[in-house]
Amino acid sequence: MMSEDQPEKKRGFELRGWHVLVGILAVFVLLFVRFRVFSHSALERKIAELRAKGYPTTFEELEKYNQLPQGTPNAAEIYLTAFESYQTPFEDEKNLLPYIGPIKPDDPITPEIKAAMNKFLSRNFKTLELL
Repeated sequence: MMSEDQPEKKRGFELRGWHVLVGILAVFVLLFVRFRVFSHSALERKIAELRAKGYPTTFEELEKYNQLPQGTPNAAEIYLTAFESYQTPFEDEKNLLPYIGPIKPDDPITPEIKAAMNKFLSRNFKTLELL
């Protein structure tokens, strides 16, 4: 027998705090899975698009794509040789060369400036030729 002092026990579903946490976690997991599936399919479409255009999509393809044709010299070696052959201007030339000294490119060219430029350029002829 039930007394009037005791509340009746409910037999239905009762929402508790851990139910809410599990529900939120499930929603996050579903959103993450959906994001991964859609981002993966977008990536696969982009890779297929690049392949159709003839671009490399793997490291092996990239290595073959970047190989120089047989007998072609590597330009890096030419640049290294050019930079190694560069001669810096002498102290007396530094004040007479545009961009290096105080002379501006639009200043009039005097015979001294012209002579300094000719000496500097003739010393660096190999560098200029290689570049």
